[in-house]
Amino acid sequence: MKAGDLVKVKWATPASQRRAEAMGAPVTEPGLVLEISNHGTVVVGWSIQEGLLAYEFLISNLECLNHPCVADNEEN
Repeated sequence: MKAGDLVKVKWATPASQRRAEAMGAPVTEPGLVLEISNHGTVVVGWSIQEGLLAYEFLISNLECLNHPCVADNEEN
């Protein structure tokens, strides 16, 4: 996974998805990877009418949409 990849969130439970929806996160829309940190988290941004929303996720909680991500195929 690298900056610029198109990703979507993989939800572990329906409850976690409901909590994100209650916070106003665009949980059903694909997002763009903005930054990847050294400790395994990824900042994902969504473009909306008010500007850019950014949330931080673990790499394991994201699914790459534009190509098979290297992180999805490697065990760390």
